[in-house]
Amino acid sequence: MLTFRTLSECTLHETIQVWNEGFDGYFVPIKFDEATLISHLFQGDISPTLSFIALLDGKPAGIVLNAVREINGKKIAWNGGTGVTKAYRGSGIGQAMIHHSIQIYKENHVELATLEALEQNESAIRLYKKMGYQETKTLHYHSLSNPSSIDNNLLPSSYKLSMTNSQEIRKIPFYEPLIPWQTQITNKTNREAVILWNEYDQPIGYASFQKVYNLNEDFVQSTLHHCKLASSVQHKKSLYLSLLSHVFPKTNPAPTNFSYSTSNLLMDNHLKEALLAIGFERKMGQVWMQQYLTQP
Repeated sequence: MLTFRTLSECTLHETIQVWNEGFDGYFVPIKFDEATLISHLFQGDISPTLSFIALLDGKPAGIVLNAVREINGKKIAWNGGTGVTKAYRGSGIGQAMIHHSIQIYKENHVELATLEALEQNESAIRLYKKMGYQETKTLHYHSLSNPSSIDNNLLPSSYKLSMTNSQEIRKIPFYEPLIPWQTQITNKTNREAVILWNEYDQPIGYASFQKVYNLNEDFVQSTLHHCKLASSVQHKKSLYLSLLSHVFPKTNPAPTNFSYSTSNLLMDNHLKEALLAIGFERKMGQVWMQQYLTQP
């Protein structure tokens, strides 16, 4: 018999064990210890009462992490990870867990369910489609190996850039809050932002990103989460390049353990061209999937 137990009823050790078994052999290694699990739960607002472990005849068979936020006055849910242990893969456990998640969402008046799936994980994508999800956008992971290729002097003389915290971009008229879950500025991480202003002191673009420093307080990593321009602006590629030059400052030589990357990035063709122009290479992608549980 298949039963479900919420994470609030499980120990941290039990949760870590089922998660690691559920993602054993996955396309990308996703292994948790206590620190990384707690960080994942905290940063993504994952709810222990909405997340659960599946048990088949009392034995752990899989896990689903769920989170719910209110965005633009609507309840939005996110599947923060679905894993089935090797012994039970192909037995229908995954489908049963997704069905159970959707029931939880409905009981909590969720209007839109979202998740991301690796684009090469065709079996998972088929399952999510079977359960009512639809592919909406492709999300991109890029990385840069040579920061010396970035030009930091690209901004037109009549424009300006201002560095700020990510909360400030909420005030921008074309700010988009409904983006892939882990790129949203409401995540509990130290996000920074840069805003691009035109000659009339109007915001025409922004980028949200996260910088990491080592124990010596040396800057070693920058990850771009979201980048957007007002639809009315022209010369989009050059304006994107201006924003990117502040997210990814030129350093020569590159610092030790240096990393410039994008994570779950939504992009248009102009942003794609800008990233490729300064040497970024696409490493992998995910599909962003959604399911309306009420009429949109």
